[in-house]
Amino acid sequence: MAHANIVSADSMFRVGQMPDVADLPFFDAEDQYIVQNDLWQIGSAAITLIGLFYLVKENVAHTTGRSVLEFRLDFQNTFRGLAAESVALQDRSREVTARKLQCERRRGGP
Repeated sequence: MAHANIVSADSMFRVGQMPDVADLPFFDAEDQYIVQNDLWQIGSAAITLIGLFYLVKENVAHTTGRSVLEFRLDFQNTFRGLAAESVALQDRSREVTARKLQCERRRGGP
């Protein structure tokens, strides 16, 4: 997929420190920052869905008197901890993004 067009192929091409050296990886280059952001987004979506399921379960149990899903007794405390970790990771990601943008601006990048 990455080499399907000239634009994505160009993003893989890297020129080394020496003018006669070029890096042409066989596999797609992985930007650790992008990988971490993707993993955070997956985790954030999972936390959101789990919270939604919990709220629906509570409302259904309260309205109908029966419960289809069961959660651990300490679910709310565990969930709060996971949500706090997710927010902390998001804040860290924003800081890293701001630093990367500053570096790119100094170098004259986009």
